[in-house]
Amino acid sequence: MSVKSPYTTKTERGGYSAIVCKDGDLYVAEDDVGAVIKENSDAATVIQAALDEGGKTILGEGQFDIKGLTDTGIQMASYDSIEGLGEKTILKVYDGESTHGVFCVTGTSGDHKRGIAISNLLIDGNKVNFSKSSEYDGFGIIFQYVDYSSIKNVRIKDVKQDGILVKYCDYNTLDSIISDGAEDGDGVSFEDSEHCTLSNYRGLNNGFLGIFVCATSSYNLFSDIHCNSNGTQGISVGDWGGSGACHFNRFNNVELIANGYDGLKINSGSYWNNFVNLNSYYNQRHGVFIEVGSENNVFFGSSIQDNSQAGSGNYDGLRIENSSYNQIWGGKIAGALQNYGVKTIGTTEWTALWGVALWGNINPAILADTNYLLVRNPGYATRKTVLSPTFAIDSTGVKTIIIPHGLAITPAKEDCYLTVVEDTNVDDWGFDLLKVDSVDATNVTAKVHVSTASATGSATAKLGLRVGKL
Repeated sequence: MSVKSPYTTKTERGGYSAIVCKDGDLYVAEDDVGAVIKENSDAATVIQAALDEGGKTILGEGQFDIKGLTDTGIQMASYDSIEGLGEKTILKVYDGESTHGVFCVTGTSGDHKRGIAISNLLIDGNKVNFSKSSEYDGFGIIFQYVDYSSIKNVRIKDVKQDGILVKYCDYNTLDSIISDGAEDGDGVSFEDSEHCTLSNYRGLNNGFLGIFVCATSSYNLFSDIHCNSNGTQGISVGDWGGSGACHFNRFNNVELIANGYDGLKINSGSYWNNFVNLNSYYNQRHGVFIEVGSENNVFFGSSIQDNSQAGSGNYDGLRIENSSYNQIWGGKIAGALQNYGVKTIGTTEWTALWGVALWGNINPAILADTNYLLVRNPGYATRKTVLSPTFAIDSTGVKTIIIPHGLAITPAKEDCYLTVVEDTNVDDWGFDLLKVDSVDATNVTAKVHVSTASATGSATAKLGLRVGKL
């Protein structure tokens, strides 16, 4: 019996080496001239036989029940490809089955596979009926020691572990991926992998993370990312606990919405990661959390809004903990419902906030260190010129003047400059001491020693205070 090709012209067929279609209760694989390669009631066995022919395997329309894989998953050799008809081609793990992954594409540390392509499929992990026998069971697709390969136009749903695991891999491309409903894992996880690209990705309702970039994964590019309603973070960069620092990753056009913990967490020791047009909204904890020792991360045009949704705990729009040299340029941090728009803890020197609107937070900001670059942040004044209350100049002695500075920070003494502004038009008084005595979060306390009193009764003057902190 000849299998009906889903492609009607030779051009559409594109030179496939095998095609697999469903025929009643059987799955049948034929080569490009119609000779039967394998037929069986187990789709995985037939698909594997087709792939073993090498080259390009086409899957037709329908549900392909995946069983009998034990620990192996479907294997692919270098330069093999498999292509379905989008969500019309469903690979569903059979009830009670246990396997590491539907596809387990693995090379070795000394011999990486390459040139592999998986496209246009829906993978259903059937997590409700999956029989998990070890912590390594239940992935959708595993790439391990695989380079220069691709996964495109694939939706993975309801797996037990990660939708896609990319481990010890370089120069792979993942495009137009949906990973939905991983029970005990992440939507996509990159581990010890470099120079990979993930674009047009949706990570939804996964038990842990939308995306996990861990174990020294660096130089990767993430574009057009949406992570919504995941159990912990939308995106986590670097290992929890700091065992693997990740750096020089770039994220463009990212939406992180309604995740169970933070929108974005940068874990210990990760540095020089760039985020352009990051939007982090309605997350239960922090919109962005930069953890201990994560430095030189840069954000351009981010919108961090309406986070700290959790009913308990003091969570912030942006929290930076014992991490220095991080930079936030433009955008807004607004509507932190529990605590601060921006909060830094511990040693957090030389953090830059430049042109960031800080509106509608319970508190605008609290900064732990004094060395900051803080410029033109609406709703968060760090420069100001104000006048003091009047003080008497018709008598000699030291006058103490308390001046509310109206800033969102506690300025350093050396950033405060005082001048005398005469309130009464007299020229017959003098002073020989003018100093900043102390500062706090509300006031600058100044002292003036009037050495020569004015002869005009009730003569007064004011001080002008200029705080010049950047």
